[in-house]
Parts: sequence; C-alpha cells; structure tokens
Amino acid sequence: MMSWMRVFSWGCLMMAMVGLYTLKLNVKDMQDQIADLDSRIAQRQENLHVLKAEMAYLTRPERLSALQQLYFPDMKPVLAQQITPWLPVTPQQRSAPTLLASRDSFGGDTAFGDMP
Repeated sequence: MMSWMRVFSWGCLMMAMVGLYTLKLNVKDMQDQIADLDSRIAQRQENLHVLKAEMAYLTRPERLSALQQLYFPDMKPVLAQQITPWLPVTPQQRSAPTLLASRDSFGGDTAFGDMP
C-alpha cells in the first residue's frame, strides 16, 4: 500500500516539475517577444523622430519661399478680394453625376460615357 502511495507521489512530483519547466520556457519565450516588440517600437519611434525632423526642415518658410521663386516666379499672394465666402452645399449638388456605361471601340464596357 505504501509503495503505491510513493509511486503516485513521485509521479505527481515529476508532472509538477515538467509543468513548471514548460511554464518557465513559455515565460522566457514571451519575455523574448516583449523585448523584440520593445526594440521594434523604439526603432519606429526613432524613425518617426527623424521624419518629423525632416518635415520641419523641408517646410521651413525661407526654403519654401526660395522654391516658390525658383519654380513659380509669376505667382503672387492671394488678395482678400479673391476669396469668396463659403456657401452651403445643397442636396442637389451633393449627388455625384452618374456615369453611364457604354461600349468602347474594342467592344468592351467603359464607365466613362462617350470616350473615343
């Protein structure tokens, strides 16, 4: 009777040891995943920081002014008289124009109406 109890106890002990070892490996894998995600987050934050710095550099007013004078020398500032007040859109204006399908020159359907 006592031998069965010992075998049962040893079996439970072995199962607990195997379970704890498996749990330890799973925790280690999760810690590795967390470390990997942390490094990826840090890398993306660094990339975002670099992109923000590049955007700040590229959108400097003096740089944009120089580019405007180089590529659009005839462009002038907008005058207040050129700005019209905002008008609300009516329901008739909200609906998009409907394009009818037609046959193109190859016999296929096109959704652009009377296109040659």
